[in-house]
Amino acid sequence: MKKTITILFLLSIAKNISSCQKEKGMKIAKKDKYDFMASSCAPMAYPAIVVNGDFYLADGSSLYIPAGGRILEAGWHDDGATHVTGPDLKALPTELKVTWLSIAEKKFYTGRFKLDYDLILKYFRKKFYGYRKEYHTYRKIVAGLAPGGVVVVWLDGTGSRVEVGRFKAKETEVTMKDFVPTTNISKEEYLDGKFDRLILNEVKKEVAQGKIPYGLWDTYRKKYTWQPKVSFTNGQKTTILGVEYFNGEISVDIDDDITSIGYKPKALPKYINIGWEDKNGYKFAADIRFAQKYRKTDDYTKFKEVEKEIFEAFKKLNTSENKQLDLLFKIDKYNSNIQLFLKNDTEEIELKKTFIKIYENN
Repeated sequence: MKKTITILFLLSIAKNISSCQKEKGMKIAKKDKYDFMASSCAPMAYPAIVVNGDFYLADGSSLYIPAGGRILEAGWHDDGATHVTGPDLKALPTELKVTWLSIAEKKFYTGRFKLDYDLILKYFRKKFYGYRKEYHTYRKIVAGLAPGGVVVVWLDGTGSRVEVGRFKAKETEVTMKDFVPTTNISKEEYLDGKFDRLILNEVKKEVAQGKIPYGLWDTYRKKYTWQPKVSFTNGQKTTILGVEYFNGEISVDIDDDITSIGYKPKALPKYINIGWEDKNGYKFAADIRFAQKYRKTDDYTKFKEVEKEIFEAFKKLNTSENKQLDLLFKIDKYNSNIQLFLKNDTEEIELKKTFIKIYENN
């Protein structure tokens, strides 16, 4: 009997300690408050509509994701609507709940996901340089919604975007009364109408053939050990290097920071902006796109071919785990031409399909 009482006493102490630690943790969480908004996005070729969504915050409040039928079709980098709501300073999110329509699939998805609060807090406490050599902090949390129920969450700020979570939602049923209560048409008519108006013809063919690329957004998240490297022939020097990655992240390095980027695991670049200065003080810049931007009137197949080139090159030259690769930009002495190569220690591949635009930046 005495042994039983002792065990119960110890369990009671452990429970109280755990409760105190949890309470202490929540007090700390409530103290860390920041000014930020919520938003969402979807791939350009696979648009979505948010039915409802909320980020649940550490102090028990919530921040809604704008819904109301707005079409998300700007791309994996470009956010949808944001609303200024609630107090300026808010506790950070601990959970995400979201329901949305995937228009190409004519399916609804839903899920509630626990976020990595400690990781989010670490990033919000960190300041970073933007394009104008000014310090910034993260001002937005974004939910990316892709076919198959893929959900990716980023923190977004001027000159930086970082992934803080990847999740998988489940298919669900949503009635028209809950989705569009003012309409008299059936759900089938509504879904067919959105599909016909918003989906590219090439994607309609993918759907008809059962070839929606469900693994594509995880392929975008694959990281390689690489560094950008700029080669000059006439005494120029790099002043800025901004990168948008296929996985939705963004980074900006300025002046001396560029020389210390080093070999780091990163997703593949979708767009790079390089700025440089020649020995006479004239400034230049270049936009380099590894996936051509397109409109609905453009050739979607050609867009995919440009993207395919860099993925195949990295796959071919990544011959071992953590293989170090250089993405080399050779800029001529007249500041008028750039050759682009991917290199490892034994071979190189010239990237010829990449779109490059050079311009004066004085």
